[in-house]
Amino acid sequence: MLKPNFNTEDALQALIQGREEGLHFFFENYYSYLNFFAQKLLHDPLLAEEMVSDAFIKLWEKREELSMEGSIKSLLSTIVRNNCINQLRKAKRMRIGERGLENTETTEQSVLHTIVETETVKEIIHTLDRLPPKCRQVFTLFFLHGKRYKEIAQELKLSPHTVRNQKQRAIRLIKKMITPLCLLLMHSF
Repeated sequence: MLKPNFNTEDALQALIQGREEGLHFFFENYYSYLNFFAQKLLHDPLLAEEMVSDAFIKLWEKREELSMEGSIKSLLSTIVRNNCINQLRKAKRMRIGERGLENTETTEQSVLHTIVETETVKEIIHTLDRLPPKCRQVFTLFFLHGKRYKEIAQELKLSPHTVRNQKQRAIRLIKKMITPLCLLLMHSF
């Protein structure tokens, strides 16, 4: 069981010492991100899970070699990326053997694109979590579930006007929170 104030530094120390709560902390914090990243590269949910699970196994096996300065997220991302690229190369060799030469090479640029896309999706989800509850509900129902104002108003027992205002408020807040991320991403390429 994790302590309430368990932070990244505590988790890394626990991991290095061989305590499972350290591994559990990183699993809880990075599994979804890594799984999304692997699925974007492989387009196979089961294989993506396998690549991510393998990364956590490697992390556990190499825990004594870790330092307090290293980024676990970066290490896990690198392991998953390498696992996925190796898997894609293996699949390509199998296809070449079955059908002759075929150009299915995964370029470094496509991997970088997937990393940026994964980080952006993670940031958007994190931003949605920071919205006020009603704004988040309205935004999710409208944009993710495709519901109309009247349907949302009935479901949340609000007026359609209030739903419209909450949607507009959510968009304004998201733009304020996302704009710095977009500027950062634009300048990093």
